[in-house]
Amino acid sequence: MTLLLQNQSETEAFINSGVTLVGSKYAIVKLNSSELVEKNTVDTNIDVFVLQNEPAANKIAELAGTQGKNTKIQIGAAGSLAIGVELMCDANGRVVAATTGKAVIGILLENVAAGAAGRIAIMKIAKYFKP
Repeated sequence: MTLLLQNQSETEAFINSGVTLVGSKYAIVKLNSSELVEKNTVDTNIDVFVLQNEPAANKIAELAGTQGKNTKIQIGAAGSLAIGVELMCDANGRVVAATTGKAVIGILLENVAAGAAGRIAIMKIAKYFKP
């Protein structure tokens, strides 16, 4: 059974049985074709959310995905990032600087030093493709 609830600030959905997202708080996730939550690992998917908790298998995942809302996110392996940089998802469900033709999922709201992989930062959710 799949549960999908929406309100002004977040969405909740069951995660896939056998899949745990423990340790993935603030990672980029998506709903699969069965509307179950899984980590997003592609940079061209614009229909994504930010995981707000760390659910075990078969538990409720709390997701943020409303345009214009601020959320915490996990920084991927990259150089330094400046306030205002457009962000996309990397292969690990973290964010890095967006490149041409990729899905932007947010705008960074603070400076991040180089070597900060796994660091938590704040972004404003903004979903569009980078020209």
